[in-house]
Amino acid sequence: MKKILIVGAGAIGGSLAAYLGQTNSSITIYERQKGIADEINRAGVTLTGDKAPLHAAVMAVSDLRMLRREYDVCFLATRAYQLQEAAQSVLPYLKDSALMVSMNNGVCIDELLSVAGELSACWCSINFGAGIQSPANYFLKIRGGIVLGMKGGYCPPQLLELQRLIDPVLKCEITDNIIGTLYSKMLINACITSTAIMTGQTLGDILASPEGRQIFDRIMMEGVRMAKAEGIRIVPYRGKLNYYFLCANNPVSKLFRRIYYHFLGKKYRERTSATLEAMRRGVRSETDYYNGYICRLGNSHHIACPVNMEICRTVREIEQDLNLISPYNLKLILQKN
Repeated sequence: MKKILIVGAGAIGGSLAAYLGQTNSSITIYERQKGIADEINRAGVTLTGDKAPLHAAVMAVSDLRMLRREYDVCFLATRAYQLQEAAQSVLPYLKDSALMVSMNNGVCIDELLSVAGELSACWCSINFGAGIQSPANYFLKIRGGIVLGMKGGYCPPQLLELQRLIDPVLKCEITDNIIGTLYSKMLINACITSTAIMTGQTLGDILASPEGRQIFDRIMMEGVRMAKAEGIRIVPYRGKLNYYFLCANNPVSKLFRRIYYHFLGKKYRERTSATLEAMRRGVRSETDYYNGYICRLGNSHHIACPVNMEICRTVREIEQDLNLISPYNLKLILQKN
């Protein structure tokens, strides 16, 4: 039986433990907050909202010294800016053949490669959404699976074994274009999460405004342009949303954008941002790994990304209490660009 280490007992790490615990009894969660780790040891982890509640008894530790060098795979379910430090801290406890899997939002290619190397670094695009009801208790918000991949399409036996381990409990695919897959989801986050952070609005309210729709247009168009410059082949989001068509400058694409925004705003009209709520508790956002990644590609190719640059600046000011959360932020960005 594979020995699994999950770093982080947040919504994704805890939900993953509940899924994998259905078929694997050798799961350890490393969670720095001792109270959460103690609750997981006492009650296990529970995931509700799927076909039936899932419960799994797993071990949790809050001290790295309680781990041994025995793990076959490590899932890093931290925030993007914590990835490199987290990977470095648990590396001594993994077998030489172990895969390190980034479960992070955004595009964190270099951060994991610097620790794990090309033969062990694996990335995961998560197509399900989850939340936290209470420590050790999670709920499913959006059903879906995951996509795994390694740099350059590398697919060692360990990756195939990992797919076979996950797929019975959570639909799992392998791609030879993980960067294009991560980039696809990143563009959605760059639009939805970042605008919610700046405005404090629901998705329905954002897309009901002309400024919100224009900001979405500009984020995606700059993102597609940077992907072309970098040679990234963006896969359709969830297999359906083709960014190249969506961002084309022709009447059909413009009409499709209007229809898509209407559908998105109506379906998720009450959806609020978990990142916004976390920021209000003093947690840093991951905007640097969404809009910031687009800007870094622009800098490397000497191509301007003015709207994404302004979004990063505005979010930083909000985090530093130098700016207010307000729908007016979108108007200001558009006025400057």
